[in-house]
Amino acid sequence: MLFVVAVCILEVASSHFREGVTLAFLKKVPSSSQGTIYRMMKMSVRGTYLVLGSLVAGAVSSVQGQVPTDTYQQTCELPPFEWAAYGTRVTGRMYTRRAAMLGESLFAAGYLKSTSAPNEEEYQPLVNDFGVTGPYTASDPTGTNGDSVTVDLTDYTTEFGSFAQYEVGVVKINAASGSPEDIYVYYGEGQDETCGLAAKEISSGEEVLAISGHFVGTLTADHSDGTSTTIFNSNSNGTADYVQHPNAVKNGFDDGFVISADAATGDANWLVAYPTSTKDAQTVGVDIDNEGNIFGAGYSCNLLENGEDTVCDGFVAKFNKTDGSVV
Repeated sequence: MLFVVAVCILEVASSHFREGVTLAFLKKVPSSSQGTIYRMMKMSVRGTYLVLGSLVAGAVSSVQGQVPTDTYQQTCELPPFEWAAYGTRVTGRMYTRRAAMLGESLFAAGYLKSTSAPNEEEYQPLVNDFGVTGPYTASDPTGTNGDSVTVDLTDYTTEFGSFAQYEVGVVKINAASGSPEDIYVYYGEGQDETCGLAAKEISSGEEVLAISGHFVGTLTADHSDGTSTTIFNSNSNGTADYVQHPNAVKNGFDDGFVISADAATGDANWLVAYPTSTKDAQTVGVDIDNEGNIFGAGYSCNLLENGEDTVCDGFVAKFNKTDGSVV
């Protein structure tokens, strides 16, 4: 999937949003010759302006049919759109990275976190830190008639940096109306990153989500029967000079992960750690076949015996639909 980044500044009424608010949203643009375009956007309020960062995330008639599109054509003019769904709470933040379509549902996946940190002054635990509201439309620009979904997130310390606060998050939105329907969270030590997403109705009629990325420490996914699966980092010690994940000072280096989940509920069918590493690894992208098996591609980096040099290998793997074992 190709992301095209554009930055614009739009003047807005300062009374609508508070200074410093970050707005993450999805915007649906009318159909074109390339199909329907969805944009994952992020805006930050600075006084009477919204600083707009746009990520063009697909999609067209199918995930496989995605094509690069310069939607802004070197201009900051905002094109017409059917609806937008916003995450407007200052207490939660999401960085969207991937999108996938399945039936009438649009799934947006990325890094999700609470902005509250227990080690900061005047810290107070929050409930339902993150929320998404929509649709916002030309006829309802303030979302008065919109719906909202919220989720309660774990608050993580910023002792080793604010980037070590993220969970794996997926937002489900009705693609036709722009109404948010659910938020799925897979959680660990706040050191989890989402890199891959795919959605498919398989031959049995089941609707499956495949989610991938990398994690440090642990990662947990809940199942429909009330149980959960937790995977553990393959190396738990880490080193003080590891900068990609500051909290890896005590929780080790990145391993990759793959999740198979029920697209309707977010409940995990299975969760596996793959690949493992002694330096850095992730499953970057995923896809699903008609039987529900998941294919993943990524890399694994490992420290050589001399303790100084690192070698990285790429991989493509097939994960069994039933338990995620590599076949």
